[in-house]
Amino acid sequence: SAAVSALYGAVWNTPTDAYLTLGLAHCFEKTDDGKLVDRYIIEPLSANSLECMANGGKTCYKHVFSTTLEQAQSRDKAALPAEFAEARFCEEYETRCDSAARTWLRPHALDNLLGIVPLGQVKSNFQYSVVDKRVLNFENVVDDDDNIKQDLSIDVYGRKAADEAAAALAADGASPVAGGAAEVGSRKALESEPFRLRQALAEVNAALAQQRRDNDAQERMLRAREDAMKTKDLELQASILRFAQFLQQNEGKRSRAARRVQEETSAEEAARVRAETLAAELRDAHSAVETLRKELAKIQRYQDFLVKVAQSSNGEFATPDSIIERHSQLQTAGSSLMRQHLATLKEVQACRSAAATASAAARAQAQELQSRLSGVQASCHVALQRAEALQAVVDAAQAAELVRQRDEWR
Repeated sequence: SAAVSALYGAVWNTPTDAYLTLGLAHCFEKTDDGKLVDRYIIEPLSANSLECMANGGKTCYKHVFSTTLEQAQSRDKAALPAEFAEARFCEEYETRCDSAARTWLRPHALDNLLGIVPLGQVKSNFQYSVVDKRVLNFENVVDDDDNIKQDLSIDVYGRKAADEAAAALAADGASPVAGGAAEVGSRKALESEPFRLRQALAEVNAALAQQRRDNDAQERMLRAREDAMKTKDLELQASILRFAQFLQQNEGKRSRAARRVQEETSAEEAARVRAETLAAELRDAHSAVETLRKELAKIQRYQDFLVKVAQSSNGEFATPDSIIERHSQLQTAGSSLMRQHLATLKEVQACRSAAATASAAARAQAQELQSRLSGVQASCHVALQRAEALQAVVDAAQAAELVRQRDEWR
């Protein structure tokens, strides 16, 4: 509304996904005949209120449900637990939701209080009590009986003297034989009393005026200090919001880096398996080459044997062409084996090259992964340092505020 915007500001920039708790308050309303009837109200709870309830403080809240600011401000009862269905929302509901959500962005709440009611759950194990009833339509009417009576020790209106004079006159009237001396003394006291009262009243007025001036000066100083503290608080809240956003962004980066590390680890494992497969194929190729070499040696020995036979046959073969033909066949077989041997050597060389390439790629990926992991660790370390520095600033501000309040009370 316009009044709320004028009082609290139009835009608070609170994240819509901020954590927020809603409480179901057991209240009462007074009817026209003076009877109290039950009323259940849905109200946002600040972090310190829920902490007090969790520590055993008595409360009129029967149930507490945790959600987000966006979901709470939608007023969608279907998204709330069944216990909240018959309740109504409190006055200035959206503004109070925004205010309560900001209390959950403070470091103490983020670090220690989010586990009281985890997000999306409802808790009812609090010290519920309606002994001190909350009456929604209660009106506090002030009358003269509520005024504080002024003590006679600081009597600035002369009530004590007037009472004494009246008592003296009463005594004179009660016993006329007491003589005229008492009456004359009372009359003199009454005649001198107005001047003394006026003099005392003037002194009191002067003291009150001086006190009023001192109070005005002190009030101006306190207002200036309050404005400075409000500005500082807004700056701290903005810093906390920025830091929370930074943590969320850094958490996203860390998650993406972790996924990338997992993917690269899987790729490295696949490359290692591929290298082992290529090594096994290389061993098989070496075994095949060795087998071909043995076969070629055997054929060569057989060819040499045929040559010796041809040289020493002295016409034992039917025709020389038979030996030549046999020799040609052996040469053809040897050439085929040589080609197979060369092809096998090429396959072995290709396997070696592929294995070397896979090993180099795996080492490069491992080095890149290590460098990225170091960068992520450095970023996390910097973020932690900034968080500690911001926490120190907040602690210092809170300590200064406590000292200031203690000095003011003194």
